[in-house]
Order: sequence, then structure tokens, then C-alpha cells
Amino acid sequence: MAQARVPGAVRAPEIDRPEIVWLNTPKPLSLQGLRGRLVILDFWTFCCVNCLQIIPTLKRVEERFPEEVVVIGVHTPKFAAEKDVRNVVETIRRYGIEHPVAHDPGFVLWRQYAVRAWPTLVFIGPDGRVLGQTSGEPDPDRFLGAVTELVAESRKQGAITPARLDPVAARGGAEHRFRFPGKIKRLPGPRKQWAVADSGHHQIAVLADDGREIARFGSAIRGSRTDRPRHASTIRKGWSPPPRRSTSPTRSITRFAGSTGRPARSPPSQEPAGAGRS
Repeated sequence: MAQARVPGAVRAPEIDRPEIVWLNTPKPLSLQGLRGRLVILDFWTFCCVNCLQIIPTLKRVEERFPEEVVVIGVHTPKFAAEKDVRNVVETIRRYGIEHPVAHDPGFVLWRQYAVRAWPTLVFIGPDGRVLGQTSGEPDPDRFLGAVTELVAESRKQGAITPARLDPVAARGGAEHRFRFPGKIKRLPGPRKQWAVADSGHHQIAVLADDGREIARFGSAIRGSRTDRPRHASTIRKGWSPPPRRSTSPTRSITRFAGSTGRPARSPPSQEPAGAGRS
């Protein structure tokens, strides 16, 4: 895992650039306007699995420190389809991303911050200076603990000026009966019934053979473990959930978080000139 750290020594490059398309915010954001808060830049792309898997980790930070920490996703597309801002909007809606997103198809901020892999997290202090960066998928608990320490240190120094952003949810079209259905499978038994994984609504729908909806199971809350429907055993017999991801640790860590995923590298044609491999 790549790592770099120059605490408080380098002033962070400005993120309010004309080439950036801003989503989930009513206006472009600037580091000058975010002074007094810890800023985390998440360099990601929506075809990167590790990038998607750290969304809940960032969400925990946002919920714990809504006024002290600002998370900004910097979407830097690897493939052609990821450059289309409409696809980015759909991804934001699908995964419930609420923090501001800077769509950077020209790799402007990527080069300014010398990023070399997806995902990379860059930490900027309340004074607008780079605290460090880490590449790869962080351990959720260690990441939250590290951010908590940084916030506590900044408070101690009197550098934090709490303020809450007012994000605007990305809009990607009309709502439908299903949102991003992931799988359909016939349930066992004499009657023709089908289980549909309604991924975007975080539910399982049971349909009759003619398409009529018979029942829905699930609280519609991402990651909820409290749902215990009466017919869960029947659904489990007819629907195979995706395999769980192994979370064995990798060999290296940084001050900020342990890594449980290997970062993806940028293609040579898009990597900043002179960028090395680690």
C-alpha cells in the first residue's frame, strides 16, 4: 500500500477548479471556504470495488463528525463509461452517497495531489495543509479511530470551527418500482413465485408469476441486521446471497488506517508523468 506523510508542511492545492463538475452540493466547494474543518478527499471511481466498499466507512465518519469533518469524493474515471456524469449520478443514487462529489474526468486534482491509485484518501487539516494520504481500503474501526484522534488534536489546538454543509442530493431520473434489481430466482414450491433482490431499496420482493407483488421483506435500510421476516427461511432456500468478502489484513498500514484491500493502479496513459509504482 502506498503511503505518504508530510504533516502540515504542504499547502493543499485548491479544489475549486473550472474543469470540475460538482454533484451533491448547491455550489462548488473551496478549501478556503472549508477552513476550520478536517477535509478528507476520497479519490475513487465507480468501477473500483474497493472504492465502493469504503463508502460505509466514510459514512460512519460523516455521521460521527457532521460539523468537524467534510468528506469530498473526487471521482476520477478509469474507463470511458465512467466519464459520463450521468453514470456518476446514478452511482451516487445507487449507493446512497450524501457527501459532495467532484467529478474530475480530466485528472486535474489527481495530478495536483500526486495520486497514483484508487482508492486514495487525502487528509487536509483545518489550516488548509496536507496532513497525509493513504491508498487502499482502510480498516473501518481503525480509520474512525484515527479520524477521531485528528479531530481531538485539532480541537485541542483551537483549530476547529464547526459548521455543517447543506448537500443537495444528486438527481438521476424518476423513481421506479425497483431500483437496481440485482437478481431474480424462482422460489421452491408448487406455486410459481419469484424472489427479486431490489438492491436500491435494500429489500427482497416476492412476485407472482404474472408480476404481481405478493410481499416485501426488509427495513429498506442499508446494512440492517434487524430484519427477521416470518418467511425468511423460504426466501433463503430460493435466493442465493452474494459471497462475503474476505477481510484478511495486508502487510502494511499507515498512521491513519489499516488496509484490507489492494488499491487499483491508474492506466499508464492517465497516470501523471514520472509517477512511480509501489
